[in-house]
Amino acid sequence: MAKLSEPKEGDTSKDAVKFSYSLLRVFSLTYNFINLEKDDDKAVIPTDFSDELKQVLTSANFDKFSLAFKGPKEEYDKCLPETIEKSVSDRLIKFVQAKESDHINARYEKELAELTAQIDARKNEPRPK
Repeated sequence: MAKLSEPKEGDTSKDAVKFSYSLLRVFSLTYNFINLEKDDDKAVIPTDFSDELKQVLTSANFDKFSLAFKGPKEEYDKCLPETIEKSVSDRLIKFVQAKESDHINARYEKELAELTAQIDARKNEPRPK
């Protein structure tokens, strides 16, 4: 997010596209890892957010990003758009921050609270010798 929010001198528009793609990919993989079954393909844009991401990225950019997800690792950058507007990358950052907070962090915090409660309950149990 920092690379997109505060680009360094010398970063090109192609760098912004790659940073946007990387941000979306990391978010998608993380979301899919905690929500999909073990054997499901996790290298896809989550279907739960595809309509919203089409609005955030624009349909043309969304299609190219989706294609990059499906392509081989060595050729993903050939599928990406040449440039991306600053407003699009800003919307993507806001989208990822909101969804990460609501759907990823919240789930981990809930599971952490449950596990902490289980550990606290076992603290007073007698330990086997």
